[in-house]
Amino acid sequence: LGSHDYNIKKPLVSAAETDYQMVDVYEVLDPKKRRLSDYYKSLEDDGSYESLHPEFFAPDHILLLDGRIQSTLYGDAPYHESIVHPAMITHP
Repeated sequence: LGSHDYNIKKPLVSAAETDYQMVDVYEVLDPKKRRLSDYYKSLEDDGSYESLHPEFFAPDHILLLDGRIQSTLYGDAPYHESIVHPAMITHP
């Protein structure tokens, strides 16, 4: 994640290394998609829109294999749907 500019960059799982790959999972907040102030406001219990809907302001989760982004919590739905739907349609 070194070249990526994130406001929050926190490891969720300690890095795991096998004979074949290195696996990392991070919690990140991309300043281009979410504001840090909105995230902190969503953690408060003040009745604001942000605190009533914290799921809209939560950080993203990123899975990296050998330092390359493989999957994200918020960005892969169209990709995964295009893989899963053909299998679902052909399943008896």
